[in-house]
Amino acid sequence: MKVAPTYSILLAEDDESNAELLIRHLERYNFDVDHVVDGVAAEIKLRKIRYDLILTDNRMPKLSGLDLLERIPDMNRMTPIIFLTVSNEKETIIQAAHNKKLVAYLLKPIDTHVLIEKICQALGIRTNSLIDKKEYPFEILPFTHTDKGVGVGIELKGCPYGKSIEKLVQEIAFF
Repeated sequence: MKVAPTYSILLAEDDESNAELLIRHLERYNFDVDHVVDGVAAEIKLRKIRYDLILTDNRMPKLSGLDLLERIPDMNRMTPIIFLTVSNEKETIIQAAHNKKLVAYLLKPIDTHVLIEKICQALGIRTNSLIDKKEYPFEILPFTHTDKGVGVGIELKGCPYGKSIEKLVQEIAFF
């Protein structure tokens, strides 16, 4: 059985409410989101961890998204970047990112369906290959025969509603 991969995303967004909405929506699918609130924290993460995608706001404390573009470490130099911006910054971002790995920019407020499409394009995957953890948190496997008897296996694909794996296993155990 083939398990769908999880894609790691760095989200640099200083507005906590915007970040929370984006995280909830992205982690509903097979995306693992690492959130930071400023450009310096993003740069530090990019020096330590290899990401599949970078989502960044431009106007952030300490270091803007445009300045972050100039300081992305080698290990993430080829990582695709999607800018989240307000309409009056659009031209500046397009010009500054001309020779960078910027694959898209989205105007705030963000349409989450368009965001998912842009992320899938950037990662080279089809949207229908994503696992919706809210609808399909686990897959029931065929009966298995062991020396202890017959049983049913469950493969966990994700934890809906931000539940921990342990909490979900406890809930399933009561069936």
